Amino acid sequence: MSTSRQFLWFCLSGGLAFLIDAGCTQAWVWAGLDPWTARGLAFPVAVTFTWLFNRRYTFRAPTRTQGLWREYLTYVGTQVFGLSVNLGSYALMVWVFDTVHTWPVIGVAIGSIAGLLVNFLGAKHLAFRRRN
Repeated sequence: MSTSRQFLWFCLSGGLAFLIDAGCTQAWVWAGLDPWTARGLAFPVAVTFTWLFNRRYTFRAPTRTQGLWREYLTYVGTQVFGLSVNLGSYALMVWVFDTVHTWPVIGVAIGSIAGLLVNFLGAKHLAFRRRN
């Protein structure tokens, strides 16, 4: 599968994961959890979904289970690093540019793009590298 096709599947996975993340967070808040705890519980659910989705569809990993935990932990690590890049980019943009401070959606967009690229490259070249 071409890199551009993989990237499109990766974006689809991320969109679906957003719905899972937001849905779980909201449901657990309605169930009585505070928003921080709810989000803390929802994030691993969403990341696990994207790992399974990307393993099956985006990078077409074989069904063997050898090294599955290592693959999963590597994948989670790349996603957490991507999240850090996302938040760091956002913070830098807000801190440096008055326009972004006034219109933080610009910073969210820049952070999201930076995080998306890091997450995709990490998944492609680290977590699923032997399959590409």
